Amino acid sequence: MSYLDERGIVKRKSLFGDTQREASDKLREARQQQSHGIQPADDRLTLGKYLAGWLEHLAAPTLKAKTLASYRQLVDTYITPGLGHWQLTKLDPQVLRKFLTQKTSDLSSRTVQYTHAVLRKALADALRYGLIVRNVATLVKDTRAQPKPVEVLAPD
Repeated sequence: MSYLDERGIVKRKSLFGDTQREASDKLREARQQQSHGIQPADDRLTLGKYLAGWLEHLAAPTLKAKTLASYRQLVDTYITPGLGHWQLTKLDPQVLRKFLTQKTSDLSSRTVQYTHAVLRKALADALRYGLIVRNVATLVKDTRAQPKPVEVLAPD
């Protein structure tokens, strides 16, 4: 299947299926989406590459410098090392839930919630631009903030 990308360059997209009927169904669906202005997704785009571009081109112009710096720190420190290798289109709620649960044991619950919020915002933009078909971060519940135990000192 051939199509024009956002810069007007002709691109080719290969579609595969286990049977000829399945492949022709995928082609028909892709052509129908193309007729509605939805371009085929790049299956090779990883979450790490997407987040790097998202921070640079979508988040930077709209966020304050301090907010952008904190987003960048969360992406570079936690998200990219843990989930950056996943293909954007193959990321699913179970993988994200496992990642956030694992981070709950390492980080404060507020940092995990903030990491989840950054992912939710980035994937919402990916959904808006047609790179994914659903935002898996909205399907995963937030972790509850666990209050830290307080040690009360004795009067003496």
